[in-house]
This record gives sequence, structure tokens and C-alpha cells, in this order.
Amino acid sequence: MGTESGGVSEWPIAVWIVLFGVGVLVGRYAFLRWQQSRNRTEEAAAERRLLEAASRLREYATAHLQRLPAAEEVGGLFDGSVAYRPVPRLTLDERLILVHDAQPVRRIVEFPALREGRGVVLCSGRVLVVTESAFARLIEADNALRQRLGLAPIA
Repeated sequence: MGTESGGVSEWPIAVWIVLFGVGVLVGRYAFLRWQQSRNRTEEAAAERRLLEAASRLREYATAHLQRLPAAEEVGGLFDGSVAYRPVPRLTLDERLILVHDAQPVRRIVEFPALREGRGVVLCSGRVLVVTESAFARLIEADNALRQRLGLAPIA
């Protein structure tokens, strides 16, 4: 009768270290997702406002031969939680930013941290949720595209 080998107590120390590391990473990710979920109600409201603003602009364009309003014309179209980046018409370039959250109201898991972010709607109707650093680069790219199209960049 020999002793049974292969029990948990005989695993090499390296296996225990790897298991501990995996446990820490999984725990950190679960904690970040829990923190993100606490903000869901506010994010859902921001999403509705953003999509409603884009929808109102599309309705405006439909009623005005695809022309969109200038910045000073949007007055009552939507509240101050949404920022409009004026475009002469929706069909100019689908990559242009139409509207975005005026402030960072999103929480995005970018492991190993939770980052602030914003929602963005492009002229194509595509919705993006990006971190603040990605948003800054997106605005720069949008301004460069506007300049190539002969439009004034937006501050």
C-alpha cells in the first residue's frame, strides 16, 4: 500500500502563486464592474438624452431638406447635458461628430481602473462610448476632418 500522490497539498508553489494572481485579477475586475453598475441609472438617462438629441436633429434635417441647424438655432432642441457640434447637413461625412455628452457621465472599465467617459453620436447614427482621453483624440480628429471639409473647427 503506497501513499496516494497528486493531492492539493503537493502542488508546486508556482501553481499557488498563479492561482493567487488569477484570483486577485478576477476580484479586481468584479469590483470594477460592481462600481460601474452603481452608475447605471445615471448612464441610462444620459444615453436617452443623447439619443433623443440626435433624433431631434435628424427630424429637423428631414423637415429642412437635410440641412441641420446652426449652433445658435438649437436653443430649445435639447438641454445643456448634450453638446451639439454643428454640421451643415447629415450627409456631409458620416464620421463627423453630431452630438456628445457635455460632461463625462459614463464610467468605463479600462482594466485595472474605472475611467470617466462620454457618449458620442456620429452623423452616421453610430453611438460610441469612449474614455476622456479617447474623447480628446476624437475631438482633435473631428476638427481635422472638419478643416479638410472646409468647415470651421469647434473649440
